[in-house]
Amino acid sequence: MEEYATDASLTFRVADMNSEHDYRTFLDGVQPAFDAAVRDKYGEEFGAHSEHGESVMPESDVRESWGKQGAQAFFASRNGCVVGGAIAAPEKGDTPENMELEILYVDVKAHGQGIGSGLWEYVSAQYPSAQKWTLYTPYFEVRNIHFYVNKLGFVITEFFNEKHPMSDGAVETFPSGELFFKFEKDMQTAGQR
Repeated sequence: MEEYATDASLTFRVADMNSEHDYRTFLDGVQPAFDAAVRDKYGEEFGAHSEHGESVMPESDVRESWGKQGAQAFFASRNGCVVGGAIAAPEKGDTPENMELEILYVDVKAHGQGIGSGLWEYVSAQYPSAQKWTLYTPYFEVRNIHFYVNKLGFVITEFFNEKHPMSDGAVETFPSGELFFKFEKDMQTAGQR
């Protein structure tokens, strides 16, 4: 697998989608990152797990994203340790011109070190024909909202709530239910990645 280095210690690579080891590595990184965000917002009463006794990023959701047609996963590593990851896939089975950033996470201990921005640059560079990127994030993720809007240039295009529900129903594993934002980035007008 080809690696891309941005500095001496930070590297990015494409995951082997047929590797159970790469899948487990991704799962073991994304779940604690998402659980920490919910715990920071809602307190220790949510602990590391949702009311259903599993991570707020259930393995079934990760497996679904990992298994989507055309999906590709990516890792960011520093000094040989995975510190972040992402999954990208053609939006709703569409062509690679319309991509969805299914998941992007950075290890909590590595926030603020440019890993998320570097990971986005690496992922988006893998899809040079992508004209539009879409992603979703819960309303309480102020850090994510700042990152996607102010750092990466995404635009909020929808706010899902009880009056404007997601087409696939409520996101029950998050304490906020269905309070999510939809973000989009038009690569044609963005001028930069």
